[in-house]
Amino acid sequence: MNPPSASIAWLNGRLVPLAEASIPVTDRALLYGDSVFETVPIRNGVPVQWPAHLDRLGRGQEITGIASGLSPDQWTEALANLLQSNTAIHGTVRLTVTRGSGPRGYSPRGAHSPNRILTWHPSDPPIAPHAGWHLRTSRFRVVADDPLAPTKHGSRLIQVLARAEAEATGADEALLLNTRGEVAETSTGNLFWIRGETVGTPPRDSGALAGITARVIERAVRDHRWPFQTETLTPDALAGSDGLFVSLSTTGIVPVLSLDGVTVPAHPWIQILAREFLEGMDLVPL
Repeated sequence: MNPPSASIAWLNGRLVPLAEASIPVTDRALLYGDSVFETVPIRNGVPVQWPAHLDRLGRGQEITGIASGLSPDQWTEALANLLQSNTAIHGTVRLTVTRGSGPRGYSPRGAHSPNRILTWHPSDPPIAPHAGWHLRTSRFRVVADDPLAPTKHGSRLIQVLARAEAEATGADEALLLNTRGEVAETSTGNLFWIRGETVGTPPRDSGALAGITARVIERAVRDHRWPFQTETLTPDALAGSDGLFVSLSTTGIVPVLSLDGVTVPAHPWIQILAREFLEGMDLVPL
């Protein structure tokens, strides 16, 4: 457990109490979701997959044109200061870069003062594989061939509404299809399936986020010499899988217990991958 203390945030180079950290109401992140972000797990005071998160943040800045003005080394120093100030042990750091304030309207012209934010969120570390989620297919859809898919951007209303829709039916998480009616992802993670002797996941053009943990899972599957492929699936084909699971940075691997009220088989490979993920999280000292 983390020691009880008032949380400290890092905001534009300053360490301030979280309750006092604020940005203007004219910031485009508030008005339009005009921002990029990363969610970084912290285990034993060390960030998990930190270089990969910085790499995806960099791609997101290139795609959106939101420049933080900070180098990877400067972000690393900021993170170290945040963790030290919070006596951080286990939890999550949210890294956000907004485009800042500018003239009213969608045009980003004139918005040249980004807000750079790190916040600390303590939690208990996962000590056993997750018990699993019940999924419900959402009516909200992500965009196939989405040029924003490689990055985590602040426009997350589809994911918010899909998750709320699932929870309203008693499910834990939402399955998202894309605008072609193909399986894409869940509201919080990447989706994998096992069909026969093959592990699969949607292709890049599905509209799913390019997940960091998903890449770790793919390497683990290949290390086991289990066949792996990206594959386009319809919802009907997905329902016939021999096992389903979700991957996300904060939790690792989550088995899918049911989909739209139909029980999903518990494939033994999922538990193997889940245990290995917990035991071998990629910790990168600062």
